[in-house]
Amino acid sequence: MRLYHFVKEQYGLLDLQHRRLKIARINDLNDPFEFFPACPDRKGRDMIRDFKQRAHDAIGLLCFSKDRKNPVLWSHYAEGHKGMCFGFDIPKEHVREVRYISTRPIVDMERLFTNMESGHAEIQRWLNVKFEHWAYEQEWRAELLLDPSEQDVDGNWYQPFSPDLRLREVLIGEGSRVTRLDLQNLLGDLAPDVKLWRTRLAFKPIYEVVLQQDRSRW
Repeated sequence: MRLYHFVKEQYGLLDLQHRRLKIARINDLNDPFEFFPACPDRKGRDMIRDFKQRAHDAIGLLCFSKDRKNPVLWSHYAEGHKGMCFGFDIPKEHVREVRYISTRPIVDMERLFTNMESGHAEIQRWLNVKFEHWAYEQEWRAELLLDPSEQDVDGNWYQPFSPDLRLREVLIGEGSRVTRLDLQNLLGDLAPDVKLWRTRLAFKPIYEVVLQQDRSRW
């Protein structure tokens, strides 16, 4: 399936140069309610915090959207339309769709951990849920186990481009000064298989970011 990853220009150029994506960490996500269901008692809440920290240490995420046209995504995640958006082909079985809900899941942590089989299913139920106001993101995620031996010198983890993370499109925000030649030089032998686009705001009375079809403008 085709999924899109938005990024600031500075980091997007590095991603293309090194052919990889930075893996997001749970405690660094922009929604503090992530991995934090509601719990009726203090002991349970302490267990949730401990679980979230252990998950942060062990699990990373690659975050994508089904939508490349939403101007809010470009504003929030692509440096106010000065950044970039990558289109990847990813096997559907490698990603999970985020569910958007109006009320936080309630969990009994002690009961959850007394039966690990049912507990695993319960954890999966609330790992990939977000408040319904985030629904504009149309988010899909890949969950990755973090291997300490693969941590980069900058303290981050990265996922290389591969047949299961195949780069197919590079879209440049309308405010970017990156040129087509810049991208072709960074892509090297990947260039023939990757479509390059500059984006613009739609002329029609709709709130969409569309592809610039006039190649002379880029």
